[in-house]
Amino acid sequence: MSTFHRFLPILFVFAVGCGGSSPTLSGSRGDGSIPVGRAKGRTLTPLEVAVVASDGSTHTTQTVQGEVYLPALPAGSARFSFEPLDRSSAPKFIDILVTNNQEQIFDVDLAARGESAQITRVWFANSNPLVLRVGSNAKLFFRYEGTGVQGTAPSYWIEGGVGSLNPGGVFRAVTPGSGKVYGDFFGMTTSLDIVVTE
Repeated sequence: MSTFHRFLPILFVFAVGCGGSSPTLSGSRGDGSIPVGRAKGRTLTPLEVAVVASDGSTHTTQTVQGEVYLPALPAGSARFSFEPLDRSSAPKFIDILVTNNQEQIFDVDLAARGESAQITRVWFANSNPLVLRVGSNAKLFFRYEGTGVQGTAPSYWIEGGVGSLNPGGVFRAVTPGSGKVYGDFFGMTTSLDIVVTE
């Protein structure tokens, strides 16, 4: 038997198993069609995102290039969990009061597993309340005091259905009303009142 024929089955398995792309870089958006937010860990590996909705239903999905897609959730308190498939980052859990406006309501950044920053205080340096007109944007100026931070960014989420979060901590005013934006950094959380006018 020639060398080529001995390695042909191995080449076939390799080619079929790889599918021409890296399986660790592409997630699965499952049955979700709403881009509810973004989440990332310390590597390019997708994150598993699970949510227990206010009616007790559970939905699980994976990030697709950092985006999280879910079906429409019932209004009410929902518990989100985020964990990378390769377990390179510590898991994160966030409770969000979900409204009917569910697009881009969070932007989550996970710390590397074992990263031990010492954070003593967190706050938003924006005026409080932050008052915006529908269609306008505002950079969220999140600040902290502490040491040992190694590239992790704060996590943000919004409640009240008044807006959405763009990458880099930018709030976009969408619907008139009152709400809050939360910022979390290594387990310390702060909030900022938001008022959106017409």
